[in-house]
Amino acid sequence: MKKLRLLSLLLMLCLLAVAIPTLAATPATGSGVLNNPLGNGNPDMRIEDVIILVIKYLVGVLGIIALVMVVYGGFQYIYSAGNSERLQKARDTIIYAIIGMVIVILSLSILRFVTSAFK
Repeated sequence: MKKLRLLSLLLMLCLLAVAIPTLAATPATGSGVLNNPLGNGNPDMRIEDVIILVIKYLVGVLGIIALVMVVYGGFQYIYSAGNSERLQKARDTIIYAIIGMVIVILSLSILRFVTSAFK
């Protein structure tokens, strides 16, 4: 189990090592003007638009977490070695992660419906 945790930690660190330089490599505009980081340079962005954008990012993060939990449950299932208690724990992890994914997808569709109804 410790090897699995170490392997998972190493995988996360490798992903961060790839993502951080990519995010840091944004081109400089050189204009000296600080734009709204959430508004993509749109000065007419309202607070409702910012809230919707933040919620969309949060939904994306929650979806990634749910996907990671499905993979984690899969590893638990593989490494259960026939132990019925560990098998049940792995199944529960996968089922709850899938339920979480469904909730995230439904919340995104509800958000889209509500924002389109008020525009």
